[in-house]
Amino acid sequence: MRKVYSGSTFVIASATAEAVLHAGGLSTAPRLPTSAWTLLMVVAAAAAWWLTNYALVVLAILLSSDERISAKAALGHPADQLVVAAALGLGVTMAVVLVHSPWVLPAPMLAVLCVHRDLLLPQYMRQARTDQKTGLAAAVYWSDALTAALRRAKLAGTSVGVLFLDLDRFKEINDIYGHPAGDQAIQVIADLVQAEVRSWDLVARWGGDELAVMLPDLEHQQLLDVAERIRSRLAGTPITLTATSDGKHHILRGVTTSMGVASFPQAGGTADELLLAADRALLHAKKTGRNRVVLAVPTELATADGSAADPTTTPAA
Repeated sequence: MRKVYSGSTFVIASATAEAVLHAGGLSTAPRLPTSAWTLLMVVAAAAAWWLTNYALVVLAILLSSDERISAKAALGHPADQLVVAAALGLGVTMAVVLVHSPWVLPAPMLAVLCVHRDLLLPQYMRQARTDQKTGLAAAVYWSDALTAALRRAKLAGTSVGVLFLDLDRFKEINDIYGHPAGDQAIQVIADLVQAEVRSWDLVARWGGDELAVMLPDLEHQQLLDVAERIRSRLAGTPITLTATSDGKHHILRGVTTSMGVASFPQAGGTADELLLAADRALLHAKKTGRNRVVLAVPTELATADGSAADPTTTPAA
């Protein structure tokens, strides 16, 4: 069904562009513009094609999404439209060349390959590694980056810290103010967390209201300091919600968080072990009162039956 709809958008957009050309007194045979008027009509036809296709795609996104998404999210990234503009320009060029000078067709075909290599592939890579609502790293990309960071740390004899962050009772925000307001809060929280870490640290949206942070080359106390700084910043920063279900503006005085912190090599030697240790520490933080930071214990301090000893807890001030 999606392929049929996508094909239909191209047909409808092309019919709209053809109607614009006919309205301007131009035939649809591809040829070079011979006056300012014909050039203007070609540009108008291309704009009509783009607007029609864009509107149909946005409409499909809004109608088919299982979640309520914002208009900004439905409109997509500006780079997407750069790709469309490039495709339109190349399409016009290749059509004219095919009719008038087919022997030079390899030149625009080479341009198509370059556009695919330098625009489309980076766009797809960005979409695959980025969470669309927050702009943070996607969970899969973050996990791959953690594995690579651990390989480098093993060779260099350095450390890698992992911080799991879960927003306390975040479901209440969605229930009271609506999911668009919850998405808005997540975006603000993502920006606040990014502001509290270094430029080379990697922050990801791990789940609905969970974030993960990878912090290379930090020791236990440094990790705890970063986590506490994030916890304090989120708890003390008001968040204004405008996309609420009742249409009114509401201000959250802050959002409390529970955090689990784990460090390589003490808490685990692989990505899975490190993630499990951080997740256990996070669960301990939530069970012991929330709004606190818990440091996972080193693996060598595990009890004889294989269960971990109590992690180190840093409660809220």
